[in-house]
Amino acid sequence: MANSRYRKFWLGLLGAVCISSLILGFSLLCKLLPPERIIVTGKVTDGVGKPLIGVEIHAVPVPVLVQDEPPREVCDHRKVKTFTNKDGSYRLKGLAGRCGWKESSYIQPYHFTFELAGYKRKLIDFQKSERSKESVISGLNIVLEEETTLANRKL
Repeated sequence: MANSRYRKFWLGLLGAVCISSLILGFSLLCKLLPPERIIVTGKVTDGVGKPLIGVEIHAVPVPVLVQDEPPREVCDHRKVKTFTNKDGSYRLKGLAGRCGWKESSYIQPYHFTFELAGYKRKLIDFQKSERSKESVISGLNIVLEEETTLANRKL
């Protein structure tokens, strides 16, 4: 009879350990899930609407959960880089959209930098819309101003 009581105790304890291990494992798995990936496309033009070829575009993720300084100008290994084609179009692939799981998820913000010799460098902040379910975000069109135009305006 005494053996039976200890047996129930150990089975109950083993069951509790198994259930808590499953819960802990599931929460850990949710933290390790890969983020939703998105593609951002658009076109870069000059002030009169002419497509710009060879514009260098960098997308650097902004720290969300940690108070950190913005990305440095020096090499940041988290960035995604591309160039515009002959039509001035670009395509940034592999950006993180939504990260995390259900209530603990967040939308990853980015700093996009557009650079071309002879034009003023442009920095914009980008973040996928909270309600968007799309994995391809189109129409992020950018206009770069010529550096000479800026110098003439100051005079």
